[in-house]
Amino acid sequence: MLNYIAGIKTVSIAGPALTDLLAGNIDFLFTTPPLIQHIEAGTIKPLVVTSKNG
Repeated sequence: MLNYIAGIKTVSIAGPALTDLLAGNIDFLFTTPPLIQHIEAGTIKPLVVTSKNG
């Protein structure tokens, strides 16, 4: 759905995705659990955060 609405192509990757995100090798990452320590340190910038606790 994201690909269609945004007009982009994304691919699913395996392995050290967080390392690739921090190194700038990939542009974004859907992940769980939240990476709050990196958000608070300013090393990554969240675009969307979802939570069960609303």
